[in-house]
Amino acid sequence: MNLKQSVARYTLQKRVLKLLKDENDMLGNDIGSAMRELYDMGGVAKVDAEHQGVKIGTVSARLGKAKRDLKIKDLDSYRAWCEANGYVLCKTDDQGVKRHFEATGEVPDGCEVVDVKAEWLGITCRPDRKAIDGLLPSMMPGLKGLIGDE
Repeated sequence: MNLKQSVARYTLQKRVLKLLKDENDMLGNDIGSAMRELYDMGGVAKVDAEHQGVKIGTVSARLGKAKRDLKIKDLDSYRAWCEANGYVLCKTDDQGVKRHFEATGEVPDGCEVVDVKAEWLGITCRPDRKAIDGLLPSMMPGLKGLIGDE
């Protein structure tokens, strides 16, 4: 391949890559929003990707670690417990109380134990390279459609 051919191929690839990146970013945002909704409503954290009946990968939610936390249900009882157990500064030492709870399991007066859902961090995609490489020829019409969609 001579320089002129290489430059032409490079230029075409740059344009196609830009089109793919733009659409990929948009799809990623849409998928992330939809998956966040699925996770919030029913705990769905993974969706398989299929093309022509062949699994080509998965898109999964990235989640922070689920944890146990305290929820104050009776502020007066909670404050009294904090005063009696040395967890009062100018205000209650909520972080100190949480550390005490985590270390001992003791639930302060005025609190109840609640399970906090894992924090949503986004999505991750794991393509199955071998499956996709085998399907690339049949996928080309769909990819080529990007150029005409402007």
